[in-house]
Amino acid sequence: MSKAGSKLIKSANQALAYARGESSDGFTVHVPEEIDVKSIRKSLGLTQPEFSSRFGFDVRAVQDWEQKRRQPDRAARILLTVIAHEPEAVSRALAHQRPYKNGTRNFPVWLDYGRWLNSVSGQLSTEINKIVTQCLVDSVLFLFLADRLLIF
Repeated sequence: MSKAGSKLIKSANQALAYARGESSDGFTVHVPEEIDVKSIRKSLGLTQPEFSSRFGFDVRAVQDWEQKRRQPDRAARILLTVIAHEPEAVSRALAHQRPYKNGTRNFPVWLDYGRWLNSVSGQLSTEINKIVTQCLVDSVLFLFLADRLLIF
């Protein structure tokens, strides 16, 4: 392996270790305290339902964020920051296909997850919801890094 390739693999492993909480050396994540969801959505030319569907958000949450009734949690702010900078990478990472129920239609995996989470959100505790959301964000960040480093 070339020297540059070795450095890329090492960097990816460091980022993954940081994302898992195993290390904080040399890598700092800056999570904005506030994020302008409306400007991100409008810069992509999407309606609220289109934005929600494309990135797996509940449309009511997007409406609340845009009208400042609610602030996105930390995991959502991280995902929104990545969307603001690399929307196509997030779309690619979230768009892996699989058969849907009867096998006649394909839906993105994250869309099924989003529908399931919305259907049971009243039953899930806040803590479990945070853990599931953080796992989703970690997966998106890993796929983004892997896509950038051409690991797959």
